[in-house]
Amino acid sequence: MDAGTGLLWEDDSQIVELTLRKDYDKTNPRIELIVLPVGAEPG
Repeated sequence: MDAGTGLLWEDDSQIVELTLRKDYDKTNPRIELIVLPVGAEPG
C-alpha cells in the first residue's frame, strides 16, 4: 500500500475498500491496479 502513497492517495488510511486477487501468468508477468473514487463503479 505504501507504494501508492503520494501517487494514488495521500495516505493509505484513505482506502475504504480493497479487493485482491492473485493470478499466475508466466508468459506475461505484471501487476494490474484499478483505483476508483469512493462510490464509483468499474466500467
